[in-house]
Amino acid sequence: MSLRWTWRDYWEWYESLDTEEARFHALFELLKDGWMKSLPSQTQIEVLTFAPREILDYLYQMPEVFKSETIEWSKYSY
Repeated sequence: MSLRWTWRDYWEWYESLDTEEARFHALFELLKDGWMKSLPSQTQIEVLTFAPREILDYLYQMPEVFKSETIEWSKYSY
């Protein structure tokens, strides 16, 4: 039997983390090895659909990671 997490589950778990250090490591896992950067914009959007606002705000600090369509989407997602 295996567990299946959705991105919504991931972000709910992320928000339950008690420390900024734990949140940093959770976010780092998405960014390491260029994983997020390698995704097409539609997949980046799926990953970020239920992300906390602080994560979407973080997008603007990392334009080299996110596709322009993803950043444009984030402007209208809230």
